[in-house]
Amino acid sequence: MPLEKILDTVMQNASIHAKWLNTLSMMEHIGAVKITRRQGGQNAGLLVLKHAAEESRHAFFLKKLSDRIAPGFCPDYSAGSLIAAVFSKQYLNRLDVSVSRFVREVNPDRKHFSLLCYVLVTWAIEVRAGELYPAYQEKLKTANAGISMQSIIAEEEGHLKEMEEMMNIFPFDMGEWKQKVLALECDLYRDWLNAVATALTEFHVANPAENGPHHSLSKTK
Repeated sequence: MPLEKILDTVMQNASIHAKWLNTLSMMEHIGAVKITRRQGGQNAGLLVLKHAAEESRHAFFLKKLSDRIAPGFCPDYSAGSLIAAVFSKQYLNRLDVSVSRFVREVNPDRKHFSLLCYVLVTWAIEVRAGELYPAYQEKLKTANAGISMQSIIAEEEGHLKEMEEMMNIFPFDMGEWKQKVLALECDLYRDWLNAVATALTEFHVANPAENGPHHSLSKTK
């Protein structure tokens, strides 16, 4: 199921829409935690701290919207509060492992290893965010849902630009590396979309009476 169809399905039901937002919140939260762990300590410069703080803010913002759509329905990040919980939780971890393995292969002396992994993983995620959040924003706008992703879109665009600028400091040809990392991410993203589509189909089969549009929220920036 393509992203556009998934978004149409998500927005037909308030409970599922709340889970969708909560799932995105959880994925942003995992990203913030990973940044802090991988680039914490002596590597925690202004850029890293800014990035971690903004990812945490995205997680909070999305979680708050989830609770406004369906108060109390998604209290945490447990499986019952998420869509395709296993794949959603593993997406970033699997990308991290895959990119780390790739960097070890192409850079066996491990020079700049941690920073390279951080930049490449973050770059790939921001490329994906540049597709997902604008597509979601268009659906929200068309539906007059009262929710805006524009602040997240702007910050994710900034993160992408920062990662591309950081790539210039490395003594490597990053062009081929970027294509390989993007291919790795595409495989994981396809798996995630398929898992989300399956979860949505199962929900609608089990809850046919809950299908249909839900009320929009008051304007939220």
